[in-house]
Order: sequence, then C-alpha cells, then structure tokens
Amino acid sequence: PPWVRSVSSQYQVDPIEVDAVGVGQSEAATTVEHRAILTPGAESARCSTLADVIAVYGTHESRTIVFTSTKREVDELSVSAPLAALSPQALHGDVSQSQRELTLKRFRDGHFPVLVATDVAARGIDISGVDLIVQYRMPNDPDSYVHRSGRTGRAGRSGVSLVLYSEKEGRELHMLERRANVKFVRSGPPSTATVMAAAATLVPRRLAVVEEKVERYFVDAAQALLDSDDVLGSVAKALALVAGKSSITERSLLTGEDGMTTLLLEATDGTPMTPGDAMAIVSAIGQVEGGARAADHVGKIRPCQDPTKLVLDLPAAMAVQIATAAQESSHRALAGRELTECADLPPLRQDGRGPGRGGRGMRGRGGRGYGRDGRGGYGGRGG
Repeated sequence: PPWVRSVSSQYQVDPIEVDAVGVGQSEAATTVEHRAILTPGAESARCSTLADVIAVYGTHESRTIVFTSTKREVDELSVSAPLAALSPQALHGDVSQSQRELTLKRFRDGHFPVLVATDVAARGIDISGVDLIVQYRMPNDPDSYVHRSGRTGRAGRSGVSLVLYSEKEGRELHMLERRANVKFVRSGPPSTATVMAAAATLVPRRLAVVEEKVERYFVDAAQALLDSDDVLGSVAKALALVAGKSSITERSLLTGEDGMTTLLLEATDGTPMTPGDAMAIVSAIGQVEGGARAADHVGKIRPCQDPTKLVLDLPAAMAVQIATAAQESSHRALAGRELTECADLPPLRQDGRGPGRGGRGMRGRGGRGYGRDGRGGYGGRGG
C-alpha cells in the first residue's frame, strides 16, 4: 500500500520492495465474482434489499458474511425483520471472547447461515465454505474491500462479493473499482419474481434434511392436503412456507417504497423515450378500477442508459391494471411501445434526467413534467 511505501522511505535507506501481486494487478482473488447492487437510498429499503440479495445469490448450504461499519448497525441488522428467517448472528468488538468463539464455531458447523460483522472483529477469520460476502456499506478504502472479499473464494472454491451502493455513491464505487483494480458487474435490486424464484429452488434441499422420525408426524396432515379439493394449491402453499414465504410486499425497484411497483416502458421501434411519453401513455389508458386516474399516481420516473427505455413507479395494484390494459389497448399512444412490469432494473442514466423536463403529451398538450427529483409534475400547454 502507498502508506507502507511512504513510511519505509522515511525511516529506511534503500528499502527493498517485494511485490507479491504485480504492478497493475488486482490484489483481489481471481476466484471471486465482484458485483455491485444498486440499492434504494432509504435505510429500510437497503435492509430489505440485503435480505433479497442473500436469497438470490446465496444457497441453502452456503454461508454468508455481511460486513458493515459500526457495532450498532451490526446489532440492528442481526435483529431486523427482513433477516429474521435467516437467524443472523452478530460479531463485533463488544462481543466477549468466549461468545465470539462460540459464534464462529456454530457458524462453521452450519447452525446458522449468516454472520454480520465489523471489519475489526472479522480480521483473522478463516472459515471454509463462505460463498457470499455482502458489503452493506461502501468500504472506506480498497484494502478494506480486498480484505472483505477475500473471506470467500478460498482453497480453489468460487465465491461472490457484493457491494450495496446508492446512486449518490456511484462515484465512490467507480473510484473503488479503479483503485482496487476490479471490475464490478452492476445490476439493480432483485425483483419480487426473482426473489420468489430463488426461494422456490431452496425447497427440495430443505425437504431433504427433514429426518424420517420428524416426517411421520406430518403424514396425516399431508394426506389431508392430498384429499383436499385444491391439491395443487394446498401443496404450493405448504412449499411456500417451507421456503419462508407467506406474503409478498411489493416494493419499488427505484426507491424501495412499499406498495409501489416499477414498470418498464420500451420503444420497440427504436424511438428515444421521454418522461412525457410515459405520462401520455398512462393518461391514454385513463381510469383504473375504482375510477382513479392513473396519471395522478405516477411516482418516480427515470430514463435508462438505453434511450429507448425508461422506468416509472405506480401503486402496486394500479400498476398491474395499467400493464394489463396497455397490452390490450390499441390507442395510438401505445403504437410501437411496450409497458410491462419491470423484472430487473436496467442500467439508469447517471445524471438522473431525461432528454427533457416535460415532453409533449397528446394533442400537443404538455405531459406531466419531470423535475430534478425524477417525480412527475404537471407542465404547461405544449407549443
């Protein structure tokens, strides 16, 4: 590191430098896949995103270490509702030595899958079978990132190191990428469909670990399900509980706000999309069930790096109706356009603005404007 070189030149004469990595080479393990997950800025949304990425990128047999900066945050994450099903355990400087050793032993033995730790407490940890590292906060320096990511991908095994970052931290991520000499695969937070699909893959492995002496206590209940009128539905519900999923909370992929769904608007004819186009299409569909005007409830609107795409938020129930109506509508505003539920957030434009702040709506009238914060706001009449 530069600070070592500086100290050695200050206190030593003709110091010899041994570079075990190589100039310009990454110090991070080559067996580790480095990913950066764009996370909504709200703290509650970040915690929910953490639970989702563990579900998607982890496995039932794998071990995950979550790194964060403070002891307080370690304790908060360990008892947070989104992570409750994983029974995470805390490791930081205030944990006694005896408790630390017990926690590490139980983690090694697979009694719980997620360890939440600070950097200081995790130094020197050598645990095999850690397949996923999640850095809940941006590391302070590249050395910290390399140390954290090095907890996985050991002894010839592959591993994944994830960094959660907000849009405001995009520049920091770029600097980390350059200074640590790694290449991050960037993606948005996992969608509800992706998280549920990952949960479903856990079911066969969770069923396989049930002991036979436990199984026999559930035979009568299983037979009752098979004798019910809706066998498939009953079994599906039982498997959902096995996967730890009994309900779905729809969240915006843009802000993490509960009760909101992100839709993807795409021009199939290659035309660049503006926020005004989105508002024109939503306005063209008109009212939804209950008589509400969907255009009055549009939330965040964001252009994508691909100019033919943009994403927008609507209340979850309304978003389903709008997406369905868009597929069935023959309105001219929808010609060459597709409006669907966004499964995976596309790369967004970093400046957070579209080609214009408004956009002409139908019949020459100004569409709902597009302010600096990405939310709609009614514009004036078109020229």
